[in-house]
Amino acid sequence: MTWEMIFLFSLMGILLILFITEIFPMELVALFALLALVLSNILTLKEALSGASSSAVIIIASMFVISGGLVKVGAINRILSQILKFPLGSELAVLAVICAIVFPLSAFLNNTTIVAIFIPMILKLSKLKNVSPSRLLIPLSFVSIAGGVCTLVGTSTNIVVNDLAQSYGHPPLRFFEFAKMGLILGGFVLFYLLFIGRHLLPKKEALADIPSEFGIARYITEIEIEPESSYIGKTMIESKFENQLHVTVLGLVESEVLLPVDRHRLVQEKDRLLVMSHAGGVADLAQMKGISLLPEFSLAEAEFKTELAYVEALVPPTSRLIGRRIETLDFIRFYNVTAVGMKRVGALITTPFQQMRLRPADVILLQGKKEDLEKVARSEDLIILEEVKEYVVRPHKLPHALVILAGVLFFAIGKSEILPLIALVGAFLMIATGCLKMREAYDAIDWTVIFLIVGMWSLGVAMEKTGAALFLANQIVLLVGQWGPTVTLLAIYILAQFLTEILSNAPVVFMMLPIVMQVASTLQVSSTPFIFTLAYAASMNFVTPIGYQTHAMVYIPGRYRFADYLKVGLPIDIVSWVLIALFVPKIWPF
Repeated sequence: MTWEMIFLFSLMGILLILFITEIFPMELVALFALLALVLSNILTLKEALSGASSSAVIIIASMFVISGGLVKVGAINRILSQILKFPLGSELAVLAVICAIVFPLSAFLNNTTIVAIFIPMILKLSKLKNVSPSRLLIPLSFVSIAGGVCTLVGTSTNIVVNDLAQSYGHPPLRFFEFAKMGLILGGFVLFYLLFIGRHLLPKKEALADIPSEFGIARYITEIEIEPESSYIGKTMIESKFENQLHVTVLGLVESEVLLPVDRHRLVQEKDRLLVMSHAGGVADLAQMKGISLLPEFSLAEAEFKTELAYVEALVPPTSRLIGRRIETLDFIRFYNVTAVGMKRVGALITTPFQQMRLRPADVILLQGKKEDLEKVARSEDLIILEEVKEYVVRPHKLPHALVILAGVLFFAIGKSEILPLIALVGAFLMIATGCLKMREAYDAIDWTVIFLIVGMWSLGVAMEKTGAALFLANQIVLLVGQWGPTVTLLAIYILAQFLTEILSNAPVVFMMLPIVMQVASTLQVSSTPFIFTLAYAASMNFVTPIGYQTHAMVYIPGRYRFADYLKVGLPIDIVSWVLIALFVPKIWPF
């Protein structure tokens, strides 16, 4: 084993730890890998940056823009509005209609975009049809993945696998070639969710008391400004009232009416303010000069009349807020709403949440007037998980967008070898015809995916160049190769699926594909079945909420636990092992 291989394996170990712990953003970790390989002289700068000019980057970015254009013209909202008109009388009927729409859409459009749009609509639909949203949201995520594995552009994973395979001399994968196995896997997922899986999901009602659900009620109290207070005669902004007292002001109480707080208003003697502090902060307020706590206050028993409301706002994967602290976002200035709580997948945030950096799928609890909360709904950086006014920016451009999509799909099906050009033309036309503005096109792209590809591409090049891929392939063949290519293929599927559950699909594909190609070469069999197997394994992940972005997105809106994913998703994983072993060798012979 050479020093380059030792260095590379050490680097991979560090990357695994960083990806799992999420100490740094995934795209930053990927760029760290690129820099480490260049500075160690394992790769030249040209080799390390080869991913930036790859077809995968062009196709994925273009498809994000095309999906964004369809959202802006209201294409998906038009479909959703028709769902609400259906006479759906049962939970099975509601879920069947959702599956019938999401499955084909996900085969052609980005599934995170589809799930982001469907979440608030399903919450609305569940109220209208008296169906628990927790019975619908995990199936929404699962079906979007099952649909995505049926075409070349259904997931970014398929696009990356196709591009990487071509770099090893494999012919381009055809547009619908994924459907041969994808429809078998997807068909099982649909049948399972409709008739078995939904019964394993919890049946939780919609939230009746959102503040209590976020655990903030115990940190809310009412204070009164005493005559000797130094804050009297100053605005809250001028005196840095909230920063100094370590509170968030939720409202001004006058004659038992809770009014929206005006931070430009002068603080007056005897002002009664409803405030939220951190754990232990309420006791600290009692010790402050010029501030008195009103006794025996209980938010649950308070009977204020108010126009203020609470809503939950989901942070989507494409949000520009990711990586920023809530305290720096200034919701008051831009939207006149207040962030009063936060949830994260797997944990309720009890520490001062304002200082935490936002991640995809975080949910922020916002307080404000309904008309102000509707302003937030217009933002593409947050998804309001409530019934708010629907905003479709350019409905008159819907025919243009549909023609562009149809054209892209028509040419892509017959000419998949020039798919980068076709996708780029489609993205260009979406902007040129006015379906999408240039700024909106930038915002529609999930730059985390792009930087992951650019950074992790260098790892795949290094594994091939150093011989690390051949070394690992030989170890796999020694372990399971004696039982034949089918068992080896199944072992690769299970390994890749496991790694994707704890990491993410892009890093796993870049680590595994060089190994897969060498395994096929060592066994002297076709690499095609192994390539498709890796693509399916990197997408078909259902047992944790962190295995796929869409799983994390529905976690909090559905009020799920980790165990819910394991209970419903593990049978799918196990059956997929059997289906892969049975059908892949028949569809793509060794």
